[in-house]
Parts: sequence; structure tokens; C-alpha cells
Amino acid sequence: MSRAHSDDVMLPTKELRILGKGNKQRLVPLHPLMQELLPQFPTGYFFPSDRNPSGHMLPRSIGRRVRHLLGFQPGRNAHSLRHKFGVDALELNPDLMGLRDLLGHASVATTQIYTKASSSRLRKLVDDIPEPPGHRDRLQA
Repeated sequence: MSRAHSDDVMLPTKELRILGKGNKQRLVPLHPLMQELLPQFPTGYFFPSDRNPSGHMLPRSIGRRVRHLLGFQPGRNAHSLRHKFGVDALELNPDLMGLRDLLGHASVATTQIYTKASSSRLRKLVDDIPEPPGHRDRLQA
């Protein structure tokens, strides 16, 4: 994301072009809030830097800023936000293949590493197991 540029925003199709590992390019849908906010950004890199000859901040510098914004809490960083997105997205929609594509993974197995069931989802799974008829009576006898 450090190289994200205003030219990567495609408002007509409501997508953002992402250049991932190995210079693989993919398009991800823009959230409605981002569709509203991105046109207000200045033209150029989203994370500009006059220190880097390429004109954008390095991923490490962005990572430091994110950790600062998160209060330097252990385990809280840009990557943990990616994991949180994976968990939250899966809570809303169990489309593992779609989530794989959003995260830019080649394999669903990698996406599964990013996702874990929340305690509320685990609670719902257990609570939704039907109780066999008459089972409670047999337990109380």
C-alpha cells in the first residue's frame, strides 16, 4: 500500500488497483466511505515522501506510523489490522474465496491463517446445536 497513488483509484468502477507481492496487480472494491473520501485527497501518492527518491514512503515507515497511532501496544500493528479485517469480514460473510481474493492470497490455506472465529461466533455455533427431544428430562432423572 505504500505505493498507492491517486491514479490507482477508479471511481467509475468503484475499485482500487493494488500492486501486491511480485508486482501482482488486483482490483478491490472501494468501501462507500472511501468512494466519498478519496476524491478529496491530493493527486499523487497517498503516502508521499521527499526522503525516498521514488516519492512515496517505505512500508517500514508506514508501519511505524501505524504502531504510533495504535499506541505502541504489543501485538497491535498494520499486520494485526489485516488479521482483524479478515476475522470481521468472515463474521459478516463466510465467503472464504472472496476474502482470499480481497487479501490477495494465492491459496485459501493462507487466508485461513488470517481468520479465526470470534468468541461470539463460537458461542453461536454451540448455542445453535439443537437439543435432542427429551434429553433434558433424561439428564434431570
